[in-house]
Order: sequence, then structure tokens, then C-alpha cells
Amino acid sequence: MPASTVRMYHDGGMQTSPLSRSPHRAPHGALRRVLGITLAVVVATGVAACGGGGSASDGSTATTASKGDEAVTTSEGTGGGAPTESTVEGAKVRIVNLYVPAEGEPGAVEVLAGYTAAEDAQPAATVPFGEAGDYFAPPATSDGRSLFSLYPEGKTSDDDRLMQVDQTIVEGDQVTILLTAGETMEGARTGSTQVFFEQTGPSSNGAATEPAPGDKGLLLGNASAIENLGGDTDGFTFGTPGSGCLEDEDESSTLVGGTSTLRYPVEPGAVNLAAYAFDDNDCTGPPEVGPATTDLEAGDSAYAFVYSANGTDLEFLLVPIET
Repeated sequence: MPASTVRMYHDGGMQTSPLSRSPHRAPHGALRRVLGITLAVVVATGVAACGGGGSASDGSTATTASKGDEAVTTSEGTGGGAPTESTVEGAKVRIVNLYVPAEGEPGAVEVLAGYTAAEDAQPAATVPFGEAGDYFAPPATSDGRSLFSLYPEGKTSDDDRLMQVDQTIVEGDQVTILLTAGETMEGARTGSTQVFFEQTGPSSNGAATEPAPGDKGLLLGNASAIENLGGDTDGFTFGTPGSGCLEDEDESSTLVGGTSTLRYPVEPGAVNLAAYAFDDNDCTGPPEVGPATTDLEAGDSAYAFVYSANGTDLEFLLVPIET
């Protein structure tokens, strides 16, 4: 059984550029399936831009185009506006760093203003691997859009850039951006992002994540961080040791996999969370991840990210959403 650990953070925010795949049903008559799996699509330069588009209940937005038998979601920026030294005041953004390079150990990432960073640029945030950073006011363009790039710590060249984030984030928005490994091309691995709007301002284009039910806590399960690491990506069933599997909000018996985010209402108080193999339909076998304990009051929500530094040893990162 892979080693697993847990880290807990108490700040909160995200949006997605997804690729949908067909539902995957577990073998041997298993009832659980992967539904609505998505894979973030980025170009070689690592651009993630979005000025609007469709929305989902997890607070993500995007536009979708057809590519063969698959639905490929791409994002298109609003255009215009030069980078400035200003920020989007009244907006809050944080980075969750689960990016693993193709070679070497994962490390911290920095948020630098603009598409191309100046050599002496000062980071708006520095986030170690396996952690959720503090909120910051995102760097802005002259027309008020948020515009920044993500780099490995200490790097500023275009070749080192992991992602460009050209995102409409306005006053009142609270956003978390999950950075994970993208596709590996010619030995280099791009970054991939999911962006979740947790709160939105009056003029926001984002769709806020639906809050927890008033009498329950809410866990948001996501395993996109391991999607491109070459390990087992068949998905997981979330459950609690000794009590069986958790039921997602839609009672769809879905697996956590790809870049889908599933909503699990739980009773307030301590939750001993574990992730089980995709074909463990009653959650009685040894867990693949965890167990890890989190404590949620009624109305509280938290992300439960499955991630790995090497594609083999799986861990939980539990990140409560700030309200």
C-alpha cells in the first residue's frame, strides 16, 4: 500500500480548462464509475486564459470546442490591456502548488506579473510544493484584468515558465488556482491549472462554487494532480474506514479521477477520510490514500486533493475554503 500523509491548511480559492472523457465503469459488475472526467489542456508555452464562457457547479468556467470524439475545452482571453505594476484591489487569489516536473524534485513556484517576467521581478507569492499559499491581490493589466505567470522559484525565462494566467478576476472575487503537472513533450512538462471561484463580486464573470448545505460540512474531492504522472489513474472511491463509502451529492456513485471535482456532504465534526481503489465498491479494503482526519462545522467546505511527488506515494492535501 502506498505511503500517505496529510497536510491541512486554513486559507481558501479556482477555474478549469478541461478535456472530457467517456464514463469509465469499473470491471466485474462494479457499480461505481468515473463521470465528467476532465484533463486540463495547455499549449507548449503554458497559457491559461479565460474571459468568460460556460460555468459548472464547482465554480469553473470555460469554452468548449470539438476535437474528434472528445470535447476539448480551451480558454480565450479578453484581449487588450498592457501589464502594469497595479493589482486587482478587493480580489483574492491563492495558488495550490502540486506541480511535479518531468525530472528532478518538485519545488516552490512563484507568481510573477505579466506574460513575461522581468529578471528583477518580485514575486506576488511564493508557494512550496504540497502547500496552499496565502491569498494575494493579483497583478493587473491597464484594463483591469488579472495577468500573471507561474515559474519555478528563482526562474524568469520564457523556457522556464509553467503557466500564463490571463483571467478575468475582479473586485469581490475569491479564487483558488490549482497548479498541477500538464503533458510532457520532448522531455519538458508544462503546467496545468484549475481555477475555482469560491466567492464572486457584483461585476464578476465567474460562477461561484455552491456552498455546503447549511446542516452539513462539504468535502470537494479532486485527484487531478496525479493525472499526468504516469501512475494509476483509474480513480478512487472516497470513504471512511469502518463506515463504508461516502455518497457524492448527486448520488451518482462516481469515482474521483481525471480533473473532476466531486462534492461529498458529511456530518459536522471530525471526518476520517480515505481514498479506496476504484473497484473497492464498499470501501472495506486497505485505502490507497490516507486515512486523514479533518474537522468541518456545518456550512464549512474543504478541498481534499490527492497528489504525489513521484506518481507512486499518494497523499492528501486538505484545504478549507475561507468564508
